[in-house]
Amino acid sequence: MPDKDNFYNQLAALISATPPHDQLVVLGDFNATSASGRTGFESVVSPYGVGDINDNTQRFRTMCSSRGLAILGSWFKRLDIHRHTWLPNDGHTQKEIDHIVTNTLAMFKSYRVFRGAELVIAKVALRPKRLTRKPTSMKLDVEALLQDKDLASNYSAHGHRKCLYHSERPAGR
Repeated sequence: MPDKDNFYNQLAALISATPPHDQLVVLGDFNATSASGRTGFESVVSPYGVGDINDNTQRFRTMCSSRGLAILGSWFKRLDIHRHTWLPNDGHTQKEIDHIVTNTLAMFKSYRVFRGAELVIAKVALRPKRLTRKPTSMKLDVEALLQDKDLASNYSAHGHRKCLYHSERPAGR
């Protein structure tokens, strides 16, 4: 149990260190099911959760709930063949123990497991924000203006013409 506590404490610390506006996606073998019972975990597990609740499942769901995460696989209706990631050799046991958890469900369009490789795939629609550039102001070499009299007089004349142009323009233009 101390190893499990240590794992979930470290994971919770990493998740807490993520800025709240970031889109968080965590992938891993949590050795826990999403479980079908949703009571108290409605924002973590959807009606499509499968499996029984055990200690690992309870820890996993509690950690997700306390950090505002959802278990992605439970939010997509799928065939069992596209759901289970662990199939032991007994021939009938099937579990979904590999998961993707996120704080942004809306960016995911689909989720499924590819059997044989036990590979979990999710399609994501990212909408990156465009960064707006602030206009940069022109930097003047004041020392050159002070030292070069021709440059200073040209700058002064140009500035004077610009001031005249703006003062003579009709209002509203």
